[in-house]
Amino acid sequence: MREDPQGAEQDFREAIRRRPGNSAAHRNLALVLVEHLGREAEALEVLDEFCKTQPVSDGLVWLGRGVLRARRGDVAEARKDARRGLELNRQPIAVYQAACIEALDPNPTMESLRRTMELLTEAFRGDSSLISIAVQDEDLRHIQNTRLFKDLISLMRFVSPKE
Repeated sequence: MREDPQGAEQDFREAIRRRPGNSAAHRNLALVLVEHLGREAEALEVLDEFCKTQPVSDGLVWLGRGVLRARRGDVAEARKDARRGLELNRQPIAVYQAACIEALDPNPTMESLRRTMELLTEAFRGDSSLISIAVQDEDLRHIQNTRLFKDLISLMRFVSPKE
């Protein structure tokens, strides 16, 4: 994808044309649009359309859409997507995405901060490689300088030396 994002976009669009219910193709198209082509609004449209027209049993689709919604400031709808996504998928990357949704709240409460830390802890326990991603992840920028986040990172690195 990195070498030819336009080619990847075309490939995923063709996969969707052939199999409109292919959740992985929709997720990957959205990923290419956001991460490699800078077309976040279009990525959200892709996931919105998929969620409206297909039965979605892929938790990562809901969570991906939730992250994009939270980035736009629609935290209430993003949290609904996070709940749906986590009902379907509790893998570490899914839990991590739910934490990002919480962390993108522009007006966090102590409850949302606690929830973010719980989700990050669960994600890091399941996959310690997420620790190094979290310290640089723009979606976590609102909490990265907090003592609580720094302490969590230190603790998880201590108990997960393979990170």
